[in-house]
Amino acid sequence: MTPINTERYDYDEKSINILDRMYYWYQKAAEDDNKIALYNLGKFYELDQNKARAFVSYKKSADQGFVNCSI
Repeated sequence: MTPINTERYDYDEKSINILDRMYYWYQKAAEDDNKIALYNLGKFYELDQNKARAFVSYKKSADQGFVNCSI
């Protein structure tokens, strides 16, 4: 379910289940155009090296005025 290729990382089963739930709920919130959920989905896609999907999520989030300032 999660877009992260868990075979590339050393995740245990519990961590994979948590990632799956996080991804599911971020997707659900993003369907309602939740800007923070869209940003976090971008992080999921970026982790999986899916730059195009990450960009789309980040752009939708930014278009709604969300700017991550945790630099």
